[in-house]
Order: sequence, then C-alpha cells, then structure tokens
Amino acid sequence: MSYQFIVSTLRLKAECSQLKATAGEKGTNQPVNYKSINSMKFTVSIILTALLSFVACLYLPWWSIAIVSFLIAIIILQKPYMSFIAGFVALLLLWGGLAWWISMANHDLIAHKISVLVINADSPFLLIGLTALIGAMVAAFSALSGALLRRLF
Repeated sequence: MSYQFIVSTLRLKAECSQLKATAGEKGTNQPVNYKSINSMKFTVSIILTALLSFVACLYLPWWSIAIVSFLIAIIILQKPYMSFIAGFVALLLLWGGLAWWISMANHDLIAHKISVLVINADSPFLLIGLTALIGAMVAAFSALSGALLRRLF
C-alpha cells in the first residue's frame, strides 16, 4: 500500500467520526431537552383530559370529568402544579366551548333567563364563564389529587 492511500483513509475516518458526532448518534453525550418532553406531556394531558371528559359526559354524569382528570394525572407523570393547570385548561376550554356552542344555537334565549335567575344579571357570557370555571375547578383539583397520589407511590 502506498503512503498516500493510508493518509487519505485516515482523513476519511476522521471526517466520518466528526459527522457522526455532530449528527447526534448514540454515545455522543448530547443533552436531553426536558422542556420539550414536559411540554409534550402537558399538551397530551390537556388533549386527553378534554377528549375523554367529553366522551365520559356523553354516557355518565357530569362529575365523571373528575374521574377522567384523576386517571390522566395518574397515568401521565407530571409535577402536581402542571397536572392542576392541565386539568384546569382542558375543562375550561371544553365546558366553555360547549356552553358557548349550546347558547349560540338558541340565540342566548335560555342563557339570558338562567343568568337572571342564578347571578341576578342579564349576562349570558358571565354565565358561560361561570359554567366553564366550575368545570375547570373540579377537573383541576381532581388532577392535582391524582398527581399527588402518584407521587406517593
């Protein structure tokens, strides 16, 4: 073998090892991005809580949202405050959206009458907000309980 062939082979090996190191293959000790993992867990938790709560409320009583958010918080490992926020956001959006959709379907006729009875004000949007807040608080404290129970075990 010639001297030039050996030198070119060694250069090629060095370039390949540099490319492997920059490509992030195994053994390169690249740091793990935990923020993106936690944000994915948070997003998945919100979507699953909202979706499964919607399905559960079709067949079960309204308080089944508490069972769903409790189970989601046990299954998806998050910090307790993140589980609380995920449950709150999921049901705030779900119940707020559903209450708004139902109210818009009948041009706020029922919401006007109920808001006068319940909150002594003719404000259907305040009633929709109150409905969303009640559902959000139930789901949030249920998710917090699930996350704290998971922390015990």
